[in-house]
Amino acid sequence: MRRGCRAGGGREQAAALRGSSGTAAGELWRESEASGTWKAGESPTEESVMKPDAGEAAAALTRVSPTLAEDELVEFTRSVARIPSVHGEEGAIAEAFSKRTQGLGIETEVFEVEPNRPNVLGWVRGSGDGPSLMLNGHTDTVLDVLGWTRDPYGGELDGGRIYGHGISNMKASNVAMIYAADAVQRSGVKLKGDLLIALAVGECQGGIGSRDLMKRGIKTSAFVCGEPTYLNVLTTHASAQYFRVNIIGRTGHFGTHDHGLNAILKMYELLRRLGPVHTRLRPGSWIRFRDKPRYRGLPRYHFGTIKGGVSRTLPEHGGWSSTPDFCTAIVNLRAGRDKDIESTREDIERVLHDMQERRGGFQFEVIPIRDMPGFESAADSLAVKAVSEAYGAVVGQKPEVGPIQPYMFMTSDSGHMQSAGMADGVLLGPGNFTSSVPNEHVEVDKLVTAAKIYAVAALRICGYSE
Repeated sequence: MRRGCRAGGGREQAAALRGSSGTAAGELWRESEASGTWKAGESPTEESVMKPDAGEAAAALTRVSPTLAEDELVEFTRSVARIPSVHGEEGAIAEAFSKRTQGLGIETEVFEVEPNRPNVLGWVRGSGDGPSLMLNGHTDTVLDVLGWTRDPYGGELDGGRIYGHGISNMKASNVAMIYAADAVQRSGVKLKGDLLIALAVGECQGGIGSRDLMKRGIKTSAFVCGEPTYLNVLTTHASAQYFRVNIIGRTGHFGTHDHGLNAILKMYELLRRLGPVHTRLRPGSWIRFRDKPRYRGLPRYHFGTIKGGVSRTLPEHGGWSSTPDFCTAIVNLRAGRDKDIESTREDIERVLHDMQERRGGFQFEVIPIRDMPGFESAADSLAVKAVSEAYGAVVGQKPEVGPIQPYMFMTSDSGHMQSAGMADGVLLGPGNFTSSVPNEHVEVDKLVTAAKIYAVAALRICGYSE
């Protein structure tokens, strides 16, 4: 389903945007096969990726800063914080975003990816004489978590912070993008390239919304993804690979000679053999990988869920005195972009085969269930340069640029966009929590700063005339 809600511009211009090539601005940084060092001119340092033009960025700031509606920005962020949008239930928040963009006079279109799960697109049109830019965000959140001492859907403003489930990841970024586009539009400048706001569903479940954008051919020359980086300029993030691991043991009972083979204890043995979670796996461990400076701290893994009991159905009642014959777990690996998911499955299976050789009697299944590609900014990235310049103009100092921990351990739709040909991108967002935690919040000053950075970066990337 597609609903067009235009507030300026023609639908024929949308076709022009969809036809843009998304050409990479330079090759990806690549590590030398021979030496294991960065090739000349390809190291992701401030010198190689950012030579800020402070004058032009400062001039752009003077155009958009006065037109940024800061009070509206804050209040609308509080408003969307009150709307639950766990993945699969994004309809209400998408409606709120689309109504706001329409109300601001931004050309708006809504595309349903699945029933009641729409992507929201908004354009500020350019003349067609410059590069196009996508401000990319996602409207879904992860599941609600325990431990809140505030209302997770209250939108409370306290001590310069707005509290809410999913506010950091990434409702606040979405609102900052909308008001950045509004500031650009109200500034009176004429963009040369198109500015696109793309708010997609389902990033937290594998990126179905942004993948749908790519399938439709909705691409731009460069993108800025608003995942939470605490305003650091993130040029690299991990891939995320998810596996369902099943262990099938043999049931038994206290009152029999055969006590069986406990599948839960076998899963515990697997966990012990894989090593500590949330800790870098070393070369020579159970997993094969290329050790690159860019991926310092990777790979690492964790167990997302473990369930065990009698039979695959794991009934809540019954079987409490029997030896569990089935245990299932979700293993989540974070690795470099070049780590293939099938090779990771082989790595996990090799550990389980070794367990069988030492003491058999059980079977196993390792099933890949999700693969989100990692991301690496282009070496001569227009997006990295423009966002870095914008940060410098707004904040008054150089940003941190590169594969910054812990933010590089997250994943995002950036990998999907890069895989679809949009190689020129970068990540920057006001949030500090890459997944929901109790009392998740965003700092108001970071929210406002992000909106200004997005607006200045848009002028620098798209180009403009008075």
